[in-house]
Amino acid sequence: MIANEEKHRAQLDEIRRSLFGDEPRHMTRDMIDDVEAPEQTRGRYSMSAHRALEVAIDSEVKAYDFFSVASRAATDPKVRRLFMDLREEEREHRAMLEKRLPDFPEEIDMEEEDPTEGVGSDPG
Repeated sequence: MIANEEKHRAQLDEIRRSLFGDEPRHMTRDMIDDVEAPEQTRGRYSMSAHRALEVAIDSEVKAYDFFSVASRAATDPKVRRLFMDLREEEREHRAMLEKRLPDFPEEIDMEEEDPTEGVGSDPG
């Protein structure tokens, strides 16, 4: 999946350059996170592998939905085609993760403890 993501980044960059030249980007990290990143409250350092896959699947669904809307809104045919292709990639990612989900038993997430609690404090 990492190689595919790099390919997508390069495709998006090429199309962006063809449309906007060297105009500065106006994207923020929050905008990017809105596309595919899991909701910040969903991920936990102590979650089980099964739960992590569920969070990843939800992120793929979120990205699929984004590219579905974006492909319908795009006016440039190259951009529309790219968004449609990216949407299908997200569908494939979801299927791949769902196929692996049964390999990891449902477990109760470990008790949440803040790993930084007490760091730098006086133990006495």
